[in-house]
Amino acid sequence: MKRITEPVLVAAIKELAVGALRWELLDIGGWSHIGDVLLRLPSGHVFILKCKTGKGALPPPVLQTLYIPPPAPAQAAVMNRPLAILVTTYVPDELAWAVSASSNILIVHLPPGNPPADAIIRIAAVLKFLENVISGQSENIADLISILNSQQTPGTAVSVAAALGRLGCHRDALQLYGRPLGDLSGRLGWNHPAILELRLQFADVIAAQGLWNDAGREFRAVYEARLAALGQAHPATQFAYSKVAEARQWGG
Repeated sequence: MKRITEPVLVAAIKELAVGALRWELLDIGGWSHIGDVLLRLPSGHVFILKCKTGKGALPPPVLQTLYIPPPAPAQAAVMNRPLAILVTTYVPDELAWAVSASSNILIVHLPPGNPPADAIIRIAAVLKFLENVISGQSENIADLISILNSQQTPGTAVSVAAALGRLGCHRDALQLYGRPLGDLSGRLGWNHPAILELRLQFADVIAAQGLWNDAGREFRAVYEARLAALGQAHPATQFAYSKVAEARQWGG
């Protein structure tokens, strides 16, 4: 049985996404060290796939600073920080799930003993699921969680919720965030930097549903935690405060 290797996955993903799914293969030159496969949906949403096989800790979330311009001026409102997909045979712990989700990275865990064909099927299912979500088709969120990881954990659920929120599927994200985020926060600490970022994203989802007072309370909690840990002058603290002000403006 062949082992899952990065070259095998990279080649198969390119063929799958560009051929069968009609995604656009990007060339972003100097950013080539960030991902093995760079793809854009026709909608303008960008996904980056990076493969990591073998043992060792997951790489840091270097993807979060990447900016890729939308394909046309009319799509300027499309997210400028792309949702990335990290494919790995390394078993992520809850901290890895939280840090990745807070940095717009969706992890797909592939059991190392599986043949490459099974791995490709799993990746194809993830890409197709996201494609359907963006096009407005109804999907079973539990299916995506099971595809990402054979064991449903708070980390996998929060990862999916964060991805859905990033893609504008706020109602589904709101239904999924709650309890898993609370469980994950209880394990890592409510004031862990990754948890604070996820709480901020959760509050954004709440606000997108028009629940500005509820969102405002969460924005303020994040602001106060960052103020205590980082100080008033830190950009992360100032950003959280801007969200508090936004919620106050819209919530009355």
